[in-house]
Amino acid sequence: MLNHRFLPLSLVMAATLAACAMTPPNNAALEEARRDYAAAQSNMEVVRLAPDEMTRAGDALNKANDAWTKGEDSAKVDQLAYVAKQRVAIAQATSRQKTAEAASAVDAPAREPAAADDSKAKGILVLGSKPPCEIAIDGSPTGLHTPQTEIKLTPGRHKVTLVNSEFGIKESFNVDIKLDAPEKMIKDYSDRLPNP
Repeated sequence: MLNHRFLPLSLVMAATLAACAMTPPNNAALEEARRDYAAAQSNMEVVRLAPDEMTRAGDALNKANDAWTKGEDSAKVDQLAYVAKQRVAIAQATSRQKTAEAASAVDAPAREPAAADDSKAKGILVLGSKPPCEIAIDGSPTGLHTPQTEIKLTPGRHKVTLVNSEFGIKESFNVDIKLDAPEKMIKDYSDRLPNP
């Protein structure tokens, strides 16, 4: 009779152990992508200014979660988590870029035009890209990354090069800097991100 009492308890313990055995082990890359997404989701500026990017980040994270839940290969889960993390970074960069553009638009009327004969007069370049890139101007690295709201340059034509080695991005283009208005240049390379 004593053995019959412990039978239900034994069955519960066996079911619990079986359920634990079926749960895939934690994946560090996926956990990091989840944290990054949660942080971006809790930032109202990112949610408000980059809703499309956040939707793509959420979709990518869902794919990574599904792969993990199904017990797929950890390399595949890592890759999907990496894509989700990059999508979150793009959403955050887009938010910063749009904030910088808005600040530049507000500040532009307040700037006094520089005198034409001032040899040290500078124009302004507002530069952004998705994903963020290193900036070189006229062949020289600046040590800056996009987005930038106020790169001061002498008036005239300048060659700008954007580089993101991680995604194989290296593009050069010309900008014409004027004293009377900021030159704005936004480049979207998000199509070069790996597809999940």
